[in-house]
Amino acid sequence: DVLSESCPTKIFLPNQDAQKDTQKDLYHGLGLNSTQVKIIAQARQKREYYVTSLQGCRLINLSLSPLALSFVGVSGKEDIATIKTLLNKYGHEWPKQWLDAKNIKMPKI
Repeated sequence: DVLSESCPTKIFLPNQDAQKDTQKDLYHGLGLNSTQVKIIAQARQKREYYVTSLQGCRLINLSLSPLALSFVGVSGKEDIATIKTLLNKYGHEWPKQWLDAKNIKMPKI
């Protein structure tokens, strides 16, 4: 109850296991119903998020471009280690090297 009252707006990340018995009770405890838990279970990783607020609830898609996603979607230990290596080797030029490694073309400005 304290968490729900303190945080009227909540952002839920996709979770394929959300409907499993071990997980769904946690979501129900945060005030979600079975339909909302199903939405979270079916949401696409690093693309969609389920937002609940006093104004309503909805699944949102940030519609990130491949360029943006190549940076904000990084979370794995291997990718983070690669970025640290590129930063040490190339300094402030590391993003170009990162994009080259991911085969992502930088848009012309």
